[in-house]
Amino acid sequence: MGKNRKRPRIKVIKPINVNGDNGSSPTAYTNLPNIKRSSSSYRVQKAVSRGIQSWLSQTAKPSKSRLIKRKRRSQKVLETNSLEPWENNRPESHSSSKGIEDEAPIRSMQRRQQLGINPDIYGSPPPMMSIMQIQVSFLQVLMRLGVWIYAIVKFWTLIFWDWLQRKDSVERRAQRVRIILQSMGGIFIKLGQQMAMRVDLLPYPYCLELSKLLDKLPPETTKHAIQVIERVTQKPLADTFTQFDPEPIGSASIACVYQAVLHNGDKVAVKVRRANIGKLMMADWQALNWLLGIVELLAIVRPGTTTYLRADLREVILGELDFRHEARYQEVFRKTVKESKNSFINAPKVYFELLSEDLLVTEFASGVWLWEVLAAIEQKDKDALAYLESIDINPTIVAKRLAWANCWGNLENIIFHADPHPANIVIRPGNKLTFIDFGACGTMSEKTRRHSQRLNYCFINKNVRGMVQSAISVLEPLPPIDVDSFERELELIYWQVVFAFESKHAEWWERTSMTAWLGVMKLAGKYQIPVARDTLNLVRATLLYDTIVMRLDSKIDSIKLLTKYLKSMGKQSRKRIRKQSRNLFNQEQSYTQLEEWFRLADTARNRLEQFLDFPKYTFTSLVDKLSYAVSNIMWTVGFILIVGVVFAIAIAGIQNIQGDMLLQGELIRKVLSNRLYQGFMVAIAIISTRRIWFRVRDRSIRR
Repeated sequence: MGKNRKRPRIKVIKPINVNGDNGSSPTAYTNLPNIKRSSSSYRVQKAVSRGIQSWLSQTAKPSKSRLIKRKRRSQKVLETNSLEPWENNRPESHSSSKGIEDEAPIRSMQRRQQLGINPDIYGSPPPMMSIMQIQVSFLQVLMRLGVWIYAIVKFWTLIFWDWLQRKDSVERRAQRVRIILQSMGGIFIKLGQQMAMRVDLLPYPYCLELSKLLDKLPPETTKHAIQVIERVTQKPLADTFTQFDPEPIGSASIACVYQAVLHNGDKVAVKVRRANIGKLMMADWQALNWLLGIVELLAIVRPGTTTYLRADLREVILGELDFRHEARYQEVFRKTVKESKNSFINAPKVYFELLSEDLLVTEFASGVWLWEVLAAIEQKDKDALAYLESIDINPTIVAKRLAWANCWGNLENIIFHADPHPANIVIRPGNKLTFIDFGACGTMSEKTRRHSQRLNYCFINKNVRGMVQSAISVLEPLPPIDVDSFERELELIYWQVVFAFESKHAEWWERTSMTAWLGVMKLAGKYQIPVARDTLNLVRATLLYDTIVMRLDSKIDSIKLLTKYLKSMGKQSRKRIRKQSRNLFNQEQSYTQLEEWFRLADTARNRLEQFLDFPKYTFTSLVDKLSYAVSNIMWTVGFILIVGVVFAIAIAGIQNIQGDMLLQGELIRKVLSNRLYQGFMVAIAIISTRRIWFRVRDRSIRR
């Protein structure tokens, strides 16, 4: 760069006051026009004031009359405009400043043309994912309650008829339940499918029979589907699809599925929710919620027994009604499959631009249904088996890949398909698996996944004691139970499973994890251990996978497949550790990683203190038995007294209307001798006694 030039010094001329002095007088500035304060910047006001002073000082010494006129004119400029041109958009002209602009530095300047947006309007907030809220009226719930009562009465009538004919059995009752639920449709089918997983609550024959429920109903009208599509896309059907098949390829209780072709040539599956199905299912759920609440209130079952069931059923219903959740699960599943490099596992692509809570458009999955493959094997259909071989579908390879998918979903992936039913899996040429219908998915916490991995490691090493400890950790927190007895019974079950896998002559169903998980769930029901929904999803998925694998090829060695997968997990872990060790002391990350290590060490110290201070297993806290009994008795007595006062007021009112006056003692005797009140007292006493009895049966746990 060139030489720095010195900035020329500006000669400062002191302002002249109205008397013609040179500004040395203290009145030189005080006689300047008074600048009115506005919302303008102080710096702008100061600059304008200095400009006016400089203009006054640089002119020739004027006469007294001219100075007075100039002062008035300057004051008019400042007071009239109040510097507004510097705040607002440029006006067309400043009439008040005419006569000054040509000779003074007060001039209009160019301004950027604004966009014309009102600064007071901040617009709408950014869009966020909304939670589906379905409101149902009291009358709707009452009507569905009548349907539930009808189903219950019908069931017990059929049971009584079977008892008269000496045909009553657990298996026959389970069949009756399935037939009634299938005939009622709607949420009854969904309830049955959910109850099929509750091995901890229902006998196994019920779970086995309910698993046969088929979610199939007559199709919805095509007109409704077109209306939903056009409402979501905001354009005619022809602008979205070049071809739309009006005959649905699937018709379930919640939605119908159609096939169509987009304008880019992609063949897609269009899932449309049924009209008013949301209100119907929520009314059914509310009616069921009332019934189960009454059952608990009357102490027919232990209070709190159905709490998890009702909450889980509501979440399942809302999750399946809102297709946005299914789309999100499907997207995450596709992403994790791609990252895991399991090229034989896939899920259809979701078209999010055509997504809403009642419309889901996905890539069309072509291939052979898994249930078709199973039917061909079990029926020994030679033509079907030959066709499968011609398109490169080998049942044994399919079975091994399903077992691999089960291990990957339950031991590594952040999400797993909770309903791998044969009708939800498509087999493509090359033995590739495509999973559909992600309405039911499960996730596991890091703790549950870690204990599940340890359970499998102990299983292949025949470490039964470790299996028991891992299973109990998965079920935590435990209620007050006899842990020693629970461990002994669970250990016997696991030993039987180990012996079955070691035997060469055991049945195929004995060489699956189904026996082990069924034993765990039965014990959980026996000891009244509440099982979390994600754990139930894990159990259901594992049972379905193992059963399907053995039906495809009963000679498969499950232990060998599990060992192979765990070795693969070990190799991947070794690669990750090596990569992390290479990047451990990178300059950019070293301090952050050291901080993480210190935080981990502190967490480990806290966990060790908790392990030493508390018992081996965690238990849910319960009120002391005596305190619970006393408080329950007090509540019962108080409630009976309140109802007694109401009865007394009613009886006294009736007697007054009839012209009779009752003394206090007579009124009390009349209330106590009332049959209705006596029945009420007996019912409340029974309910309170059962509640106390349920609590007394709990095993006391000393922390």
